[in-house]
This record gives sequence, C-alpha cells and structure tokens, in this order.
Amino acid sequence: MDEKGEKIGILHRVIVSLTHKIEIKDLDENTICEIHKKIVSVRKTYDIKDPEGNTLGRFKKAITAIIHPKLTLEGPDGKPILDCKGKPMRWDFTIVDPKGKIVATVGNLNKWKNVFVKGLFNFTQKYAMCISDEFMGKVDPRLLLGYVITIDNIFHDTDSGGRLGRAAAGGIAGGIVGGLLKRK
Repeated sequence: MDEKGEKIGILHRVIVSLTHKIEIKDLDENTICEIHKKIVSVRKTYDIKDPEGNTLGRFKKAITAIIHPKLTLEGPDGKPILDCKGKPMRWDFTIVDPKGKIVATVGNLNKWKNVFVKGLFNFTQKYAMCISDEFMGKVDPRLLLGYVITIDNIFHDTDSGGRLGRAAAGGIAGGIVGGLLKRK
C-alpha cells in the first residue's frame, strides 16, 4: 500500500517452487520482477530477474558478517553494484554504492512487536525505505525492492517462507512499493 493506504501492487509467493519464487506484480497482475532463492549455495543467495527471465542482479549474504549483517548486490556480470549493511538487531539497514554514498535506508516498522510478542502472532512485516534524492531515478527500483524482500527472507523469516511473500504489497509500508511501481 502507498502512504495513502491504497493497494498498488502484489507480492505473490509461488507455493510449488524449488527456488522459493516470489513474483512482484502490479495491480493488473503484470509481473514486474521475480526473486528466486538459490538452492545450492554456501551462503544465502537470491537472484532477481525481469519478467523475461533476464538476471538483474544477485543478492549474497556475507558469511563473515556476524554482528553487522551485510548483503552484496552483484550485477549480471558478477561485479558488486550495491552493499547493504545492517545494525546488530537486523532491523535497520543502509544501502550504499561502491563509493560509500548512501543510496537508501530500510527500516523494519514491526521491531518492537517482534521483541515483545514474537511467536504469539504471525505479524506481516512492514518496512519503510527512504531513497536518497541523489539516487532517485538512477538505481533500478526493482533492485531496491529486491533488497527489502531479501532482508525479510534472510533475517526475519521464521518459517522458511518469508512473511513478505504471503502478503500483498501492504507488507512493505511507507509508500516504497507505490513509488517503485508507479515510476516504472
């Protein structure tokens, strides 16, 4: 949902899928992109693809980043495009370019619910993303949306299905999906 509470997109988890496929669709059910978990991998790895199946990038979790989680986004050529560094509680993340400039920040809006009632209820995770004015329109918004979904699946997933994958686009708050899908 966007900042006005209007539905602007859909996240659809394909139930029978070897790669834990997640489809991101607009309201007309047109696929914007797909995210696939790599099954055989030393570290958690997710590929993001366009509707034609072309790889846009690959998210890789750093093995050595134990206290401060880190995800690297590599382009189709294998070169790093963006890095995402998290705080120790894995609720807040900063996405930076190769020069260290902040591209966007991602925050989990359910952090205190997760602390006090985790396991009692299955809350849909809500995230807010703030994109730096300098990078607005310069970074493919599908890649930024992919970061949010990958963060949820790697760090906040309690049932290996990912809470975002079961939710409509309302699972990502703050207008991120609205802004991304409307700009396309």
